[in-house]
Amino acid sequence: MHKTKKFLSIPGILETLFAFVLTVSDIFFVDHQRAIPLLAIFGGVRIVLVSISAFLPLFAAFLVPASYLAFAYLPNEQAPLQIFCALLAVEVMRSVGKARLARITAILLWSISNYDTVEHTFARDLVATSVTTVLFLVAYGIGAMRHNNKKQAEEAKNEAKEALHQQRLELATFLHDSIAKSFTRVTMQSQSLAIEFEDDNPELVSNLNDIAETSREGLLQLRQLLALLKSNDDDSEESLPSAIGQDEPIPTVDKVLAQAKRELEAEGFIVSLSSNLGSQPTLSQISEVIAPAISEVCTNIEKYGAAKSEVQIFATGNRDEGYTVTVRNRIAPSPNLLPRAVLSSGFGLASLRRRTRLLSGTIETDKNNDIWTTTITLPAPKDSL
Repeated sequence: MHKTKKFLSIPGILETLFAFVLTVSDIFFVDHQRAIPLLAIFGGVRIVLVSISAFLPLFAAFLVPASYLAFAYLPNEQAPLQIFCALLAVEVMRSVGKARLARITAILLWSISNYDTVEHTFARDLVATSVTTVLFLVAYGIGAMRHNNKKQAEEAKNEAKEALHQQRLELATFLHDSIAKSFTRVTMQSQSLAIEFEDDNPELVSNLNDIAETSREGLLQLRQLLALLKSNDDDSEESLPSAIGQDEPIPTVDKVLAQAKRELEAEGFIVSLSSNLGSQPTLSQISEVIAPAISEVCTNIEKYGAAKSEVQIFATGNRDEGYTVTVRNRIAPSPNLLPRAVLSSGFGLASLRRRTRLLSGTIETDKNNDIWTTTITLPAPKDSL
């Protein structure tokens, strides 16, 4: 049903089908004294002219009147069918927004339809002239009405989509300005207190570290939610099976990496992205490991990456062999304004490592000279083994 509706929504398809039905009906239900092959050729030409009126209106504006005039000199002229197909061509042109070409074509066809090919003069039958005038005006009006309806529907759809996107942006802004800042404040204060009482009260330090870790996890999950809210590409999001057997629209790995690329490029980094995934990971692998891990890696790159340096992102794998995501970047000299632990205690990656181990995966980091490499490895899902 959906495919049929999509097919019928193609510009000019309804008019082409109507012209086809009229032509076939004329051939098989009207006695043309054994001239069916010739009439079939003429009918095919008319059907083609109606169909191209939507996609090649300039050619149709020339060919439709020319063919109309040429067929008028033939002994087997089919005047009613000629007029109907000409009306359909005018309606198609107007319905796709080619108003000027539709008017020019309608005037030419109206003039030709009132031309007497035997007397070589314009007919003076006012009734026939009035009828053809009304028919062309009706065809032009129907095309204008269809065009306006389509335009209004598109405008309404775009307005609704824009309103929804604005609501999502407002919600994302509210969450960022309130909850995200609160999470960040809790994380920074708990880390600072942990450093201050590191030698005096180990138990308090452990509790503060737990608070910072929990707050950091909440911040990472909130960032993932904000990314979803700010996305304006809802129609193209793919649906992956969720853990409870339902289809949920979630970001694919390619979308997660593309978003990371945009975020880093906005900060001045030069990012190269290579993705060669045979299939998408499971919902839990994307939402619980890959998306938050990439978010954490981007945060670290923005903090410690060398300005305007190159960042390389690679993603490979499939559901039979597992998945690997690798990020390489050049690091800058360590900042001296604040203690390193205050800037980043490593709780984000530490928490992600524990979460990844629950899925039998690993997150590994390596430093070679000034190149920092983060590798996320996830096994093949159990249901594919």
